[in-house]
Amino acid sequence: MCYVNDIIRCSSSCKFYLYADDLAIVSVHKNQEDAVRNLQKDCNAFLLWGHDKALTLNMNKTEILHITSPNVNRQGQIKIKTHYLDCLHKQDFEKWKNCNCLKTLKQVKVFKYLGVFIDENLNWSNHIDVLCEKLCLCAMKLNDLKWFVPSEIMLQIYYGLIVSILNYGIGAWGLASDTLIQRIQNL
Repeated sequence: MCYVNDIIRCSSSCKFYLYADDLAIVSVHKNQEDAVRNLQKDCNAFLLWGHDKALTLNMNKTEILHITSPNVNRQGQIKIKTHYLDCLHKQDFEKWKNCNCLKTLKQVKVFKYLGVFIDENLNWSNHIDVLCEKLCLCAMKLNDLKWFVPSEIMLQIYYGLIVSILNYGIGAWGLASDTLIQRIQNL
C-alpha cells in the first residue's frame, strides 16, 4: 500500500484508476493526437515512478483500448512506447515518437478489466456473451440439482450464483442495448 499512495502524482493530464494491483490510465480528449501525447507523457511518468520504487511494468498484460463512438473515424493505430530510462529523461514528445525503445504497447478491441469486458465502442456485446455462457452453465447445474436439493437451498444457490453474476459490473454494462439485454432475459 505504501507504493500506490503516491502514484497519482505521476499523472499530469490522465486519470489513474487503481484496484489492488490493477491500474488503468485513461486519457480523454477531443483530439486523438493530444490524447495520445497525454497518455505517453503519463505512461513515461509512471515508468519512472515504478523504477524509483523498484517495480516493473508487466508488458504481457499492458494493452491499449481506444474507446470512441462507432461513428467517429479512427486515426490509425495508437502507438504508446515503453522507454528506457535514458530516453525518458529527454522530456520531449517529438524525441519520444522517433526513438527505438523497448516495445510499442499492443492495441486491442476488447479488454477485460476487473472481470468486465470493455470494447472499443462500449456496446457490451463481448461482456454479455461471456455473461450468457456463465448463466447457461449455472442454469444447467441448477437443473441437475433440482431433483436432489430442497427448494430453500435451491433459492440460496440461485442468489449465490445467478444473481451475483448478474449484479457484478451491472453499473457499467447495465445500459447495453435492449437487444443484448433481451439475450440475458431469454435465458
